[in-house]
Amino acid sequence: MFLLHTGFLAMNTKTILSIIFLSLVVTGSGCSATPKTKPQPLTINQVINNQPKATPQALPSGFERREVVYTDGRQVTWIVVPLKKDAWSWSLVNDPSKPKSVSSWRETLKANLVINGSYFNEDYHPSGYYQEPNSSSSKPWPDQASQKKPDSYSGLLKIRDGKLEILYLTDKPQTKPTKDEQALLTYPTLLANGQALVKEDSKKLARRTILAQDSEGTTYLVITETGALSLYEASQWLANQPEKLQIAINLDGGPSTGLSYQKDDSSFEIPSAPIPNVVTATLTGQ
Repeated sequence: MFLLHTGFLAMNTKTILSIIFLSLVVTGSGCSATPKTKPQPLTINQVINNQPKATPQALPSGFERREVVYTDGRQVTWIVVPLKKDAWSWSLVNDPSKPKSVSSWRETLKANLVINGSYFNEDYHPSGYYQEPNSSSSKPWPDQASQKKPDSYSGLLKIRDGKLEILYLTDKPQTKPTKDEQALLTYPTLLANGQALVKEDSKKLARRTILAQDSEGTTYLVITETGALSLYEASQWLANQPEKLQIAINLDGGPSTGLSYQKDDSSFEIPSAPIPNVVTATLTGQ
């Protein structure tokens, strides 16, 4: 590290050590006899549990916050929103050329509530069957044999005249939606007939966006505000909620998960990454 000349060698040991110390102070740590250890990536649990604790947003009327703490220390906060059958008009909107956050979608569409919708490919087109007025599906409608497979795109979200219906194809195979219906297929179906359908835990954790319905036809938006969990955990949790939900389908999750709500002076936001398609709901005034 250092070049020693004759005059330098004539110095006493104390002087030599003093010069070396000053050199290190000026130049930094210099070469190290022990290589630095490469930082290891954080685990998902470390990322989740080390997030800064933000002050929770005030909830609009009708919104409810529910918290779950898992044995590994993860904390998950759900937002649950009941949406009465005759009070909301639903729609699907898709524009792969202009992905936007849920808040930008809501502002553009002048809707009261917007959530993320279908899974999509790298080209931003839906990865499953998808039908709405401005786009035709790139995937064919599945035949009855395919509909019977519970691990496939078995969850049907269908809208006609603004009314939302959620169906489990494995139990009730359906014909192809008509031209006046909007529809998307998604996976997995988390609940059917009130029973949890996901039986094995993949341990793959992510944020989640879920639409569910009870026996009276009330729709529930269920979305993670903070934390992440597996589909198995989501399925089990839904089956034990007091609303006695009959069916629940999983929409796209992870960075796509988002909710934007605005009514008069009341608002609520769970930000999303830019996404190409959304599910919207607008109050009908009833």
